[in-house]
Amino acid sequence: MPIIHYIEADGSEYEAEVSVGSSVMQGAVDNMIDGILAECGGACRCATCHCYVDEQWLDRVGAAEGVEKELLEAAVDIEPNSRLSCQIEVTEELDGLVVRLPVTQYKHEVWSGRTVCFTTHNTKPYGVEHTVKNVAQTFKRIL
Repeated sequence: MPIIHYIEADGSEYEAEVSVGSSVMQGAVDNMIDGILAECGGACRCATCHCYVDEQWLDRVGAAEGVEKELLEAAVDIEPNSRLSCQIEVTEELDGLVVRLPVTQYKHEVWSGRTVCFTTHNTKPYGVEHTVKNVAQTFKRIL
């Protein structure tokens, strides 16, 4: 089985054997790596499995496309090498892959002097931008 290297924001490093055909996200979940939350279970409906693909692996992993690219726009601290780990399928070619994890998977907003923490779930056909606006409006009503 390929070995994937996960590096947390604090520098903690983990290695995990991940089955071919599985995702980098599933490898983290199966091995209890805290930096990947995977709230939607790998359905590409949230951005809580955001990771940074190490530069030397970008050509083999490829760039985000479609819905993944749209969701990444709502993720925290995106970089050119950002990917959703649920969308990276593990192959033998990815043995040794290094992914770095962000400080947080959550967006933090301050409304009425309170810090509110939430994720962006794309559960409607309107897309991420519409969902973010709805979440913001809901929290403003609550606060």
